[in-house]
Amino acid sequence: MSAPLLTIFSAPKAFTGHNGLIQRNALRSWTRLPGARVLLLGDEAGIAETAEEFGCAHIPDIARSAYGTPLLNDIFDKARLTCETPCLAYVNADILLHPNIIPALQCCARRWKNFMLVGRRWDIELLEELGPENDWRALWETGVRDGELQPAYAIDFFVFPREQLRSFPPFIIGRPCWDNWLVYHTRLKGVPLIDVTEYAPALHQRHDYAHVPAAAKNHWEGSPEALINQQLAGLTPCRLKFACIFAAQWKMTENGAPRRNINVEKTRWYGSIAALKLRILARDGLRRLLGEERFMRFLARARAWNLL
Repeated sequence: MSAPLLTIFSAPKAFTGHNGLIQRNALRSWTRLPGARVLLLGDEAGIAETAEEFGCAHIPDIARSAYGTPLLNDIFDKARLTCETPCLAYVNADILLHPNIIPALQCCARRWKNFMLVGRRWDIELLEELGPENDWRALWETGVRDGELQPAYAIDFFVFPREQLRSFPPFIIGRPCWDNWLVYHTRLKGVPLIDVTEYAPALHQRHDYAHVPAAAKNHWEGSPEALINQQLAGLTPCRLKFACIFAAQWKMTENGAPRRNINVEKTRWYGSIAALKLRILARDGLRRLLGEERFMRFLARARAWNLL
């Protein structure tokens, strides 16, 4: 029997009420994956008991914000330092993972040393607990057909080699911007970003946002913790286009083969024309206008985004 390839880690909310139901559903989808382990972090009500029931590892002690919400830098660090599998997956605790995530990971691990798998999600309504007797294939077919596909800026899972992320800002879990920062950071480092939406569709079970302190608008975007995340991310409007799933250089097709993302290739083509214009302008004084150091930084950033 081959060694496990992947550890899925997450920091769930308390296993009570509707949140408890959808989190148990998510866990059941994860533990069905061949060659995958699961790590739960946190000491919220029911986590220890549920981890034991599902055969998951459990770390109760994690760093928290002033509002008592878990911090992602500690969560990622503890997963990296304690897990032994070559790859990790951070997954929000309300996400049902498709079985194809494993062959997608195997394919990418053979091709690249460093990489990041991401995907869009379909929102669905689940009011009952799933079990082994459920028709999981039909669940995904119905979810993709009848569910609501969410924007490319909403990212609920990341799959990557264990040693790839050795530092992480103290983002607050469950608040906006940190997922977009991670996509932007991945692209900035030149790491292949692979969109697996078509091949491994993720299902998100709807829930409320009553757990968010002082939410002011749109569920959680105006909460104090959301503002902290926004400041940490530092995503200016010009960076946002590289901070969503549309920025992926690769797409995993329905037959499980990665191919170049045509939209990103178009961006590169148009960027090459712009770069040619920049070279012409540089002869006529752009380098002098910006100064040598700023001009070279500008060119380096353009190359980092595959525009040159």
